[in-house]
Amino acid sequence: MALDRAEPTRDLNTLGKRIERARNELRMTQETLARDAHTTSKAVRKLVQGKKVAERIVLDVCSILGIDPDSNQLGDYSDEDHGNYSLNSLKAYVGQFRAFRRSLLFPKYILRSGFEFSWDRQAKVLRFAEYQKYKSLRNGELVDRSQSGEIFVGNQSGLLHLLTKTNGALRLITLPKYRLMNPDDMTMRGIVLTQARDDSLHRPSAAAILFEKIKVHERDFRNYAKEMNSSDNEYRKIDAELKNIERRVVNFVLAPLENLVAKE
Repeated sequence: MALDRAEPTRDLNTLGKRIERARNELRMTQETLARDAHTTSKAVRKLVQGKKVAERIVLDVCSILGIDPDSNQLGDYSDEDHGNYSLNSLKAYVGQFRAFRRSLLFPKYILRSGFEFSWDRQAKVLRFAEYQKYKSLRNGELVDRSQSGEIFVGNQSGLLHLLTKTNGALRLITLPKYRLMNPDDMTMRGIVLTQARDDSLHRPSAAAILFEKIKVHERDFRNYAKEMNSSDNEYRKIDAELKNIERRVVNFVLAPLENLVAKE
């Protein structure tokens, strides 16, 4: 006599969230997922909402998304405000970076600092820490502008946003992801938006920024920051990289001059 196969016990709400997050990571519409699973968009919506659908549909949808339908673990995913990203999708970004940008007040100087990306298992979010403590070449003073924050990832754009919040002041670094088609190109080129103090006035300020991942863990990484001028050996190379970002990578929207002049 054939034994009846026990129907798996699942937390349907958790399964629906896992399906929706996996679909977003693959940038697949619900319509495309339904088509590939040979079902209807209505069935996919019910599944995402934690409602019961035919077992065949569950198995087909999970197979397409590459997830285990019988796992009740939500997994290491950030919340919706941070972009619903998973640790697995951003593992390549965990580690150490060296970053370069121009000084906002003294553009002839380039600042090098160290960044570290790590996964916060409790908050389920990717965090960054910037180590920027160095001796100024201009006056010999010790400067410490180290800071840290959380990383947001645009659901549609895939851009990484590194946000620092301190006493109402915000700093935002926006970076495109790695070009993962070339695993040796572990660089990101973007922009930092912040404020600079010029005499007694704070002004909105922006600068190109270059990130290069350090492939071998460095123990003295926190003492990595420095201020560079044209006498530094790597200055010319970094200056050229920043000029390229300023010309080609960041999109500055400028109105034509004739639109800025009031018509008589």
